[in-house]
Amino acid sequence: LSFNIDHAIEKKESEYSGSVPSKYDYRSTDLSSQLTLENLTLTAGAQLFDGERKAFGSTTNKDNQGVYLQGIYALGDTTFSAGTRREKVKYKQKDVSRLKADHSLDAWDIGINHQYNQELSVFANLNQGFQAPDIDRFFTGSAFNSFIKPAKSKTLNIGLNHVTERNKLKVTGFYSKLE
Repeated sequence: LSFNIDHAIEKKESEYSGSVPSKYDYRSTDLSSQLTLENLTLTAGAQLFDGERKAFGSTTNKDNQGVYLQGIYALGDTTFSAGTRREKVKYKQKDVSRLKADHSLDAWDIGINHQYNQELSVFANLNQGFQAPDIDRFFTGSAFNSFIKPAKSKTLNIGLNHVTERNKLKVTGFYSKLE
């Protein structure tokens, strides 16, 4: 059993040619715990992020709160994995347009990997994912872009790995649906 806490504070200022300087204040905390038994590994955690960008006489905030759980189970030469993540993202733009948006996002993954021998393994996984834009994506030049929404995807991967001392062959076929 292990437990991990990471906390970071990042303050920075950036200025591009012909642009107004931007000031950033990012604060993040990651909490995770892992339990390893004979054939099973469980990982659970929470991630918190509070980011702020000041530029063009306004302040834009992004606040994330995510929780996740992942399990990996080995049964002989076959490994099964499953995981899920739930995240709430809040955006707020003050002083100019006063826009705000809240998103509840879900991600998950299920997979299987079979090791035929030391050189050859095959795998497949199906997942749903998302990517919430960072604060900078809300700006195009000096204008605030209020139309950005989190990207969402569903993907199926099927592949094989053939690794020897002299060569590595890794092939993956995939289908992905992206919003």
